[in-house]
Amino acid sequence: MRHKQSKLLSVPRKFLVKDPRGKEVILTEAGWVEHILADHGELASYLEYLEQTITDPDRIYKSQWDNASELYLRRSSIATGPFQGYHIVVVVRWCLESLRLIGVVTTGYVTSDDKIGGELRWQRSNQ
Repeated sequence: MRHKQSKLLSVPRKFLVKDPRGKEVILTEAGWVEHILADHGELASYLEYLEQTITDPDRIYKSQWDNASELYLRRSSIATGPFQGYHIVVVVRWCLESLRLIGVVTTGYVTSDDKIGGELRWQRSNQ
């Protein structure tokens, strides 16, 4: 029996990475344009920071509003520009696609507050 190709993994994407727990997370081209750039245009030049927030976060929280979502926080992650020293939060929604759990980036934002709430799911060991 052949495994069916995941529809989600076949769409145009900005990146497909693994978080520190080994879970795959995708940012689709549509998600980048229709959600992040449309709602948070300040992130237009911070794509690599969004990716780093997923691959090397400081903390991962369960969303308070959606049981299928988690918030990835990377503290003081922006090194230059108007948001220097700010934190990046990336919201990831978990979907079951062809018997495979895949995280889909739904949005991202910058914040000066590192208390984003929700149950702590994962934390970098040196904190």
